[in-house]
Amino acid sequence: MTTAAKRAAAQRAWKALRPLMNHQPSRLPPRPGSPRIREEFEAKQARRDALEKHAPILIAALAFYIKTITQSDE
Repeated sequence: MTTAAKRAAAQRAWKALRPLMNHQPSRLPPRPGSPRIREEFEAKQARRDALEKHAPILIAALAFYIKTITQSDE
């Protein structure tokens, strides 16, 4: 992949994952049978699916981050 393609893929991953990661579940546990149980389950599933879909890009970004941190420490 070229740098532009990697950057575009990272941008798509960011747009897909950011709203999912910013979702904060309530501090109180949901009551049995409440619709919130289903909503929280669906939010977790959406996060899982998005992470799985964008895993190669996220791993490449993490490797790049670790590489730059290591180089700056030397």
